[in-house]
Amino acid sequence: MSSFVGRVSAVCAAVAATFLVCAPAQAGPDSNACLVVVNQLPDTVVIHLDNAFPGSHWEVGPYATTLLTTEEGRAIASDAGWVVRSPPRGTWHYESSLNTDWGCDGSWVFTTY
Repeated sequence: MSSFVGRVSAVCAAVAATFLVCAPAQAGPDSNACLVVVNQLPDTVVIHLDNAFPGSHWEVGPYATTLLTTEEGRAIASDAGWVVRSPPRGTWHYESSLNTDWGCDGSWVFTTY
């Protein structure tokens, strides 16, 4: 019986890990917040946003830091927060003074790992 319980536990742990890895990364809402991506990976990452700019994507080169902009060159901003579709995995932090010269009231920074 204990080997059965062990196998079930292992399967449950694997399923839970899959959901954690596949879950979108998200930042909380903040008024007129822009989005910066810091790619710490040796490969280009493609950023898709689940809650804003549907159908759009941005490519961020290896070891590059990029303020995401529209095709017209304006910084993208949101009051509702950001949801980055996984992959890539990453962490978030907010910087209230970042990109104010672009018309942002601060920026969420998504750092890939």
